[in-house]
Amino acid sequence: MQSLELVSKRRQAGAATALDYQEALGLSEQAKAEYERIDRELQLANNALQLLVGVPHAIRGLPEQSAGSPVIQNLAAGAPSELLMNRPDILAAEYQLKSRYASIGAARAAFFPSISLTGTLGSSSSDLSNLFEGGQRAWAFMPQINLPIFQGGRNQANLDLATVRKDMAVAQYEKTIQAAFREVSDALASTSTLRREEGSRLALAQASTEAQRLSEARYRSGVDSHLRYLEAQRSAFANQMAYIEVATQRQIAYANLFKALGGGWLGEKTEE
Repeated sequence: MQSLELVSKRRQAGAATALDYQEALGLSEQAKAEYERIDRELQLANNALQLLVGVPHAIRGLPEQSAGSPVIQNLAAGAPSELLMNRPDILAAEYQLKSRYASIGAARAAFFPSISLTGTLGSSSSDLSNLFEGGQRAWAFMPQINLPIFQGGRNQANLDLATVRKDMAVAQYEKTIQAAFREVSDALASTSTLRREEGSRLALAQASTEAQRLSEARYRSGVDSHLRYLEAQRSAFANQMAYIEVATQRQIAYANLFKALGGGWLGEKTEE
């Protein structure tokens, strides 16, 4: 709006053309349209949140100026894989094993990798990366059965991996564990790469905003044409929207990571 007002005044003074004004008007309307789109998405999210938690007016509209990204936390280094035991799908698979008179402790010892999930800055640990090897990222963990899984089966067959895997409940339990670790690995990859991308997008947005400021000053003094100033505005607007999109994706990735961990969380504050 400020740019449109500037061009309008220059047009009245004879320093800008009708084309300059129309181009500035078009950019202003584009910004208004993006604002309405975001406001619509916010209202829909508000309605969904109210339905979920039963709290009216959970979100109170778009702020006039954002103070930065919402407060988030990185997963602390050395987060244990035992966090995944809170996942509903793993708990359900364990209840299926219990119905087959299986020892959950023995099953966990055999099929559940006890490792650290995270390295520094909330990235995936080498232990987690080593669970998936090859071009197809195949599951590389090899179970070791040292205790009988099923009650009354203290014979050698009950300690044989191939024999135990023939039980459908065991097969489903192992498959569920593999899926859980893969989801965590994917979520950590997303949060890690999006964190770095967000930093680059922010630097780009700041640089283009400064370029727009300098271009405006040159346009006011008559050094640059309106076309160059308009391109600087478009570039700044596009880079700001790209930064907001990546920041939003990062927040969603953290929500997916929290979900993949079954609601368990070991956090550490990050400096934004």
